[in-house]
Amino acid sequence: MKNAQSEMRQPFLWNPPSSPYPRDKCVHELFEQQADRTPQATALVFDGQEISYQELNHRSNQLARYLRYLGARPEELLALFFERSIEMIIAMVASLKTGGAFLPLSTSDPRERLAATLKHARVSLILTQKALSEALPAGSAVCVDSDWDRVAEYSGSNLDGGTVPENLAYVMYTSGSTSNPKGVSVPHRGIVRLVKQSNFVNLSPEDTILQLAPITFDASTFEIWGALLNGGRLVIAPPDMPSMHEIGRIIREKKVTMLWLTSALFKQMAETNLKGLNGLTQLLAGGDVLPVIQVRKALRELEGLRVINGYGPTENTTFTCCYAMTEESQTGSRIPIGRPISNTSVYLLDDELRPVPAGEPGELYIGGDGLARGYLDSPDMTAEKFIPNPFSLDLGERLYRSGDLARLLPDGNIEFLGRVDRQVKLRGFRVELEEIESILNQNAAVRESVVLAREDEAGDKRLVAYIVPSPGDENLEQPGLAEPLNDERVHQWQKVYDEVIYQGVGDDAVTRHDPKFNITGWDSSYTGLPLSEGEMVEQVEQTVDRILRLSPKRVLEIGCGTGLLLFRLAPHSEKYWGTDFSEVALQHIQKQLALPSEQLPQVALFKRMADDFGAIESDSFDTVVLNSVSQHLPSINYLLRVLEGAVESVAPGGFIFVGDLRCLPLLKAFHLSVQLCHSPSSLGSDEFERIVHRQMAQEDELVIDPAFFTALKQRLRKIDRVQIQLKRGRHHNELTRFRYDAILHIGSESRTAAQVEPLDWQKGRMSLSGIEQLLRERGPDLLAVRNVPNARLAAEMKAIELLKNRDRFATVGQLREVVMSQGEPGIEPEDFWALGRSLPYEIEITWSESGNYGCFDALLRRRERLGTALSIMSNSPPSKEPVRRWEDYATNPLRRVVSRKLIPQLRAFLKERLPDHMVPSSFVVLDKMPLTASGKIDRRALPAPEQGRPELDRAYVAPRTALEELIAVAWQKVLRVEKVGVFDDFFDLGGDSLKAVQLTAQLRRSLGIEISPVSFFDETTVSDIAEALRLSSSRETQDKKISLSRDFGEKRRAKRLERLRRASRGM
Repeated sequence: MKNAQSEMRQPFLWNPPSSPYPRDKCVHELFEQQADRTPQATALVFDGQEISYQELNHRSNQLARYLRYLGARPEELLALFFERSIEMIIAMVASLKTGGAFLPLSTSDPRERLAATLKHARVSLILTQKALSEALPAGSAVCVDSDWDRVAEYSGSNLDGGTVPENLAYVMYTSGSTSNPKGVSVPHRGIVRLVKQSNFVNLSPEDTILQLAPITFDASTFEIWGALLNGGRLVIAPPDMPSMHEIGRIIREKKVTMLWLTSALFKQMAETNLKGLNGLTQLLAGGDVLPVIQVRKALRELEGLRVINGYGPTENTTFTCCYAMTEESQTGSRIPIGRPISNTSVYLLDDELRPVPAGEPGELYIGGDGLARGYLDSPDMTAEKFIPNPFSLDLGERLYRSGDLARLLPDGNIEFLGRVDRQVKLRGFRVELEEIESILNQNAAVRESVVLAREDEAGDKRLVAYIVPSPGDENLEQPGLAEPLNDERVHQWQKVYDEVIYQGVGDDAVTRHDPKFNITGWDSSYTGLPLSEGEMVEQVEQTVDRILRLSPKRVLEIGCGTGLLLFRLAPHSEKYWGTDFSEVALQHIQKQLALPSEQLPQVALFKRMADDFGAIESDSFDTVVLNSVSQHLPSINYLLRVLEGAVESVAPGGFIFVGDLRCLPLLKAFHLSVQLCHSPSSLGSDEFERIVHRQMAQEDELVIDPAFFTALKQRLRKIDRVQIQLKRGRHHNELTRFRYDAILHIGSESRTAAQVEPLDWQKGRMSLSGIEQLLRERGPDLLAVRNVPNARLAAEMKAIELLKNRDRFATVGQLREVVMSQGEPGIEPEDFWALGRSLPYEIEITWSESGNYGCFDALLRRRERLGTALSIMSNSPPSKEPVRRWEDYATNPLRRVVSRKLIPQLRAFLKERLPDHMVPSSFVVLDKMPLTASGKIDRRALPAPEQGRPELDRAYVAPRTALEELIAVAWQKVLRVEKVGVFDDFFDLGGDSLKAVQLTAQLRRSLGIEISPVSFFDETTVSDIAEALRLSSSRETQDKKISLSRDFGEKRRAKRLERLRRASRGM
């Protein structure tokens, strides 16, 4: 009996006693009292607008009365479908004033998910904005903005009471819910207990709180009501997620004193714009484990800041425990979650609901006034998670079973250990994933880590560590490391071009009988076959035309290749320098120039690397051309160096043409498109998406965000303006669909951009014939049209949208059927350009300014106005925001090189600190962790490791001989796969031209033989290589030098070039 009483008493030793707060009041009643006390005080600030408490109360009352007229009743759910705005807050307050409750919806959710949520919640009335109404499923909607004339007819006085604190205030569906969403039902008392007279934060009328969290995320509960129930100012952030620098600007300009961030966003802010947090007095962060290094940095460098680590599930109204810090000394190796906040109780229990001893891990159970009622219309789930409180004598007291693991520290604070269900068993051992992450994060080379137990193949559970390297490792800026890696990459591409792409150049069979039109290597990623001559003629002619329209006279072409552009541009120039790293290509051009029929004395050729501007004087050219070169550069920093040299070499008034660029925002669409073409119909949709993500992760070319070139203006001040243009062409291929051109104008005379209100194609339900009619009848000088659906990308955009709900598609075949049956394919960009042939207009087409890369924007400008008016899209004003890290604008072709260096170090590091069974078998290096919409790490989006053998058409066949075994082991080491079958294709396993070079070195070490990397473009399986070695002559074997490059006819050359395309993600 004594032990039982001791167990009963133990939890109460560290749970605070109840404290007074207005627990008998509802949220809207407290707001009305605040409006009476400070009617003229500013309540809301948004987009240059400010409204007072009195006005907010008045307008909320009007809307509430209108909603009651429409049938809103106590306890009835009113759905809120808003972007961040003043109307959003008015609707929220009004919903409570009706006696009902609000259900926040995400504007980014697919229509099907919205419909399912509304149906589950039995919502009959939706509050929204006019611009968003078309995105809603069918139903009764009130557009708070456009319907306000009707709303304004109602009285602005407070409504009659009748609501009690136990009434429902809101229902919030927990993030990550899919087929069975959980609607957490929170009463008024939970909110009031959170923000009134609580012990974890100081809230006063002097505070200005930034409203940044989505209203579907319960942090918004604290932000909104923490301000409005305490007389503070609520600054509403712009609708779209602002950048870290934009957040800093808002804090500075609006004098924000309090901010809530997810731990992931806090970490980004601390790393990229810590000074942007200056002025804050209280910073709350949570939603995940808080990073110690960044917390210490903030406490050290931001004067007067109080950092609060807030923990709590949605089921207990935002916060359960908090830990406040003002000094670095209050941090340890991990940041605790602190103690229960006011009127909240916490228990750490074992599987039999007994308190665990101090220091021992237990599941965290929560009680008190913050508890939700349960889950909407889910009695079984509610009963499972909300249980009777065994430590209370009061009938009806409950505890929420959080599923979180924690322990009580000696100082009385609680330490969060992770999820109970993240404890895994491997080979009979219990493994705590958080412990491995904690050790990894102690390594100076690791900026961030996540460890998962994956079972990508049935019965094959293994630990996988996902690593974001520290900036020094990720950006390759350590002294002596970056340059060798860059040089190695460039020289390997040089070898590939000389030995593969340009092998046999000059042969009529390769050059198609025109030595000045050599398109060897321009192969389709879909078929592996060369692009048709018609497609290539179209591309070359359109590229040449785009450059000639800028009147080049003194031209420097970097990467001139075999002269595809040179022979077409040089006749129009006074001076033409062509540079390339390929001696073979330059010799081919020189051979053509020596012919009597070629009279191009202005052409000079030089063998040099792209970043070599040593012999080029400043302002010596008016044009620099880099066409189809950038994707083969080793890094964005290397390209930056090339462009810096190019800018210096161009005289004012000139330009730099960077052509045939691969588009980073369309990288997923590209790989999805290719895999949709290649994959068998029977392939499962989950495996299909894993393949797409694996191809993205294995991307070894430089793929660039168009925003990079706009950002360049802040670093390279001689750039006056930037044009981003879609590729021309009627053919639908990877060139026209996924690539673009960038034109950088250097120091040209500044001209004022014409001001024009753009038309929105989709909102205006426009047509091409309507545009033509407008141009003929009105003849405007300038016409801008935005958000035009791009027919070139309609299928890919549809497929990406459909894959968000994979439950509907079991196989790739089913996905194809739906994609192929879609209507409204979009508008062909060439149809827009065609208007310029019949009308006196020049037309520019670029990616949509809205950020939707499935659409384009078009600007049509009268030809007689070309000298006086500039495109509002191409003459972008200088950005006031600092640029992002350059690495964020592009893929990292050197990531695999970094991985090969970093992963062995980390494995050795862990082996020194952990038992063998806790050392991950696979490591995946990422540029950054994927985040959910609420800013948390999205573990479900982490890609499967490359080591897993992909699903292939051929069944696995193990090596059959000792020689095959030796070759297969070499492949395993180079490709980092667990097993290699003798008929597995080198390129299907992730091989590429650079890995072919590595494999030759591995075989040299293991077999003592020399094989040309070119061989792997012909002998693509272990079986092929072994057979070729067996057939080699004894003399070659004795010489220890074997060449598998035998008599290459046209058929073998085509096969090799097809493999090259797959290796280099060709054009």
